[in-house]
Formats: sequence, C-alpha cells, structure tokens
Amino acid sequence: MCEMKLLSTSKINSLPHLDSRKLYSLQKGSGLFVVVEKKEEKGESCKRIVGYTRYPLGRKGRNVEVKFGVWGKDISTKEDLQRIYRTWLEQKLFCKTTGRHPYKFGQVEIKTERTLGEVVDNFLDYHKLEVKELSYKTSVGRLNQILEFLDGDRPISDFYLPSKGRELVCEMHDHIKRGRVYGKTAITHASKCRKLIKQVFEYAIDRGWWNDTEYNPATRKVIGEMQGHVKKPHPHLSWDEIPEFLESIENNSCNSYVLNRLLTKFYLLSCIRVDAVCCLEWEWFDFENDLIVIPPQTSGLKRKRGSELSHLIPITDEMKVLIKQLKEINGNEKYVFKTRTSKNRPYPDKGRINDFFRKLGYTGRQNAHGWRHVVTTVGVDVGKFDSDIISRQIGHTDHKKGSIGSYDFSEKLDERKKFLEWWNKELVKQGMNLVEKELQGMKI
Repeated sequence: MCEMKLLSTSKINSLPHLDSRKLYSLQKGSGLFVVVEKKEEKGESCKRIVGYTRYPLGRKGRNVEVKFGVWGKDISTKEDLQRIYRTWLEQKLFCKTTGRHPYKFGQVEIKTERTLGEVVDNFLDYHKLEVKELSYKTSVGRLNQILEFLDGDRPISDFYLPSKGRELVCEMHDHIKRGRVYGKTAITHASKCRKLIKQVFEYAIDRGWWNDTEYNPATRKVIGEMQGHVKKPHPHLSWDEIPEFLESIENNSCNSYVLNRLLTKFYLLSCIRVDAVCCLEWEWFDFENDLIVIPPQTSGLKRKRGSELSHLIPITDEMKVLIKQLKEINGNEKYVFKTRTSKNRPYPDKGRINDFFRKLGYTGRQNAHGWRHVVTTVGVDVGKFDSDIISRQIGHTDHKKGSIGSYDFSEKLDERKKFLEWWNKELVKQGMNLVEKELQGMKI
C-alpha cells in the first residue's frame, strides 16, 4: 500500500489558494481528496484531507464526508499521507463488510443483535394471530426446514450485506428445491419457503432489529425459481363422461362404506371445498330457511383470520334426501359425517373422497378439487349461468377484492339457489342415485 502513488507533499503545498472550493484527488479512484477552500471567518485559504464514500451501499446511499485533518497542522509529511491512505482503505472495507456507518470505524460494537432462530420465534408469535391454524402449522414446518439449513444460531447480521445475505437465501432455496415433498420435486415448496423467510426479515425490519431498512435479501425471486414447474389444472372429466363417473360411484366396486358415498355425493351436489364438507356440523343447518351457514373460520373456506364472511349453501330437495339418510346415521352427533376411522379428528380427512375416486379407477382423470372445474365449466356453458354466481357458490370471494369490495355485502342468494337447484337436478338426470341401497328401507 505504501508504494501507491499519492499526491506529493510539494504538490499539495503548491496548490493555489482560491476564493472558491475545489477538490484535488489525493490518489486517483481512492475517494481521498485535498479540499482547498476559504475560511469565511478569517478570509484565509485552508487545505484539508477528506474522504468521500457512499452510505448505505447502493444507489439510495448518500455521500458521507470523513475528515482526516488540516494540511500543515494535523498532516504535513509523506508518512502522514500514507497512514491516512491505509486507514481510509480499512475504513471503506469496514463499511462494506459490516454495513455500519463510516463514523463508527474503530468503535467496539455492542452485541445486542438477535439470532435468526430468535427472530423466527418472535415472527411466529405474530403470525399465529394473523393466519388460520392450518396455515400456521404449515409455516412452522417450512421455517423448521429453513432453520435446519441456515442454522437458527446464526446472527441476523449475516443477512445484512447484499452479497452474503442474498447468497445465503439462494443457497437455502436451491437446497430445498433439490429435495422432494410428498414424492414430487419441491419447486413450488422452495419458492414458498423463500417468500416466508422474506416475511420474517420484513418483521425484523419493522421491529428495528435490522441494520438496513431498505434491504431484504429474500425480496426478489431467485433466477430460475419456478424453472421446471408446469402448472396443470386438477384432473377433471368432461360433461359427456359424467354419467359413467356417477355410475361408477353407484356400483361402488371398491365396496366403500355408506358414509363415504354420502359424503362424496353431498360434495358433488354442494359445490363447496372438500375440507368444509368433511367437517360440517348439524348446528350449521338452518332448516327453517333451507340454508347451511358455514362459519368464516372453517377450514377450507379460505377466509382471512378475523373475517366475518360466512359461506351460505342453499339446501335443495336433492340435498334433503341425503340429509335424511345422514340423520339416521349421525343425527345425534355433532358432525354430520362423524367417523371413527379417522386418526386425528372425529370427521373424515379431506383425502377421503380422493381415495374413493382412486379406488374407482379415476386417478389422473378426476380428483375432488377438479370437480370445481366441472361445476364452473358446465354451469356456464350448459346452464348459461353467470360465472360470478357460480364463483360465489363454490366459495370464492373475488367480489370482496379491491376498493369496491369493502362496500359489497351482497349475497345474490336467490341466483345462487337457482343455480344449485339446476345443478342438482342435472346430476340426477346424469345418473346420480340419491338413496343408498343399504338405506332403501327408510322413508325418504
């Protein structure tokens, strides 16, 4: 460093005294300058050695002036200039590697920063109050996987620097992407993990635990993040294939239990998500008004925590036939589809209907969620119903989005009831048998 060609002492001494302020580079490209300016109070020229650097790093940073002293008073020799040059290089490196202000160079940093694990724990306390229980459990699982790779004891300062922080996020994403989730490549899972750690860092920034409030290393997508992912709709049959499908359900070649068949048929008729159908409770049935009122926090409704938007299902004559049979089986229970075969809950798991379809031979052709494609397509193309009516009936809340959504409390219940009545009758026409053979002796 001492061999670097600096402005000589004789050159500095010979710099002209000017009325205006002027900068002379002490070493080209170093950011060190000799500033010649006039002291207004004394009317004399003064020469100072200063350094200029950008803080924080990046385009949003501002030039910061670092003063080293007055020429002829604090600084006068070649050795002084070399010492200042070495100090300046160390000071710039300090700012770059720590992200701290250049004025803090040489100061002992008090270690009050948190570890990544501590930040995650605090974030989860907040997150638990914001999302539904199932979403919270999913986030916990993802964050455990993230911490396993990144190390929960790692200080969050490791993520401050754009280069190192971004590198760690990319390495975490790529590691998870190379794994497998439920037997499939984890492309979307890795992307969701990147978005989740972004939320954790945003929480740290908001709490004042983060050095640079303008920088979050997980904000941008990783290049090639969704590479290899082919978005496919859930498998679903055409309307022409539905009679054969309903006949397969009726023939029940896999000898599925009667409650499973009733659950499947109620799902096909009601058009609501599988999770919500599985956990239906009898107290949600308003038989006076022929309505099922599903509370907003029910799993499967996709309502935000704190939402007061219940989902209404008009009860059709076809549904009443199924309800009569269900009352004979579970009329004294809390849950309509109460079962003793589910390990974790008193009602069927959401995969029960898919298992039934799989055993009937419809793997890759029709799954439970894909039935919503059938409902929407046929309702518009064959029934000529407005897609907004069908969207509301299957549980979407698009009408609540945007500025107008905060004012739209309409239910359009009459139109939805007409659609459901038409849809249920069409399924019966296509071959759905509402009365189970095992229960045919009942008065329906």
